[in-house]
Amino acid sequence: MSGESARESATNHRINNQEDGTLYTCDNGFPAARPSMVLTASQSGLETELVIVETDLAQGLPALYLVGLPSLTVRESRERVRSAITHAGYRFPQKRITVNLSPADTKKEGSHFDLPMAVGILAVAEEIPPSALGGAAFLGELSLDG
Repeated sequence: MSGESARESATNHRINNQEDGTLYTCDNGFPAARPSMVLTASQSGLETELVIVETDLAQGLPALYLVGLPSLTVRESRERVRSAITHAGYRFPQKRITVNLSPADTKKEGSHFDLPMAVGILAVAEEIPPSALGGAAFLGELSLDG
């Protein structure tokens, strides 16, 4: 693909933010879900750092991807989160889910990322209203039964 064609393709699929901030639409006319943003924290010794958990849904094979330097414990949370959401009576999205733990340059350790990931998934899937997330930070480990 030539540089000009790639640039045109990227322009045609760019996501634009609507004025009300609740919905994205693509230039090609297809709707696109807005990623959810959930606040949490990471602790290293006596230092605490704000972490933003961004969650996005996309078309594709159902999978849950964690990015942003997650530790093994955080990566294992995928199954706890999936089980907790379904056992709590919510619908787990059958799409490609990407969860970004930002900032990406610091290692994220601990099971307390379970709850913010679950809340982010529920918000982006519109199982809970995204407006309910404003001003709150979430920390907590989930059990398999929700």
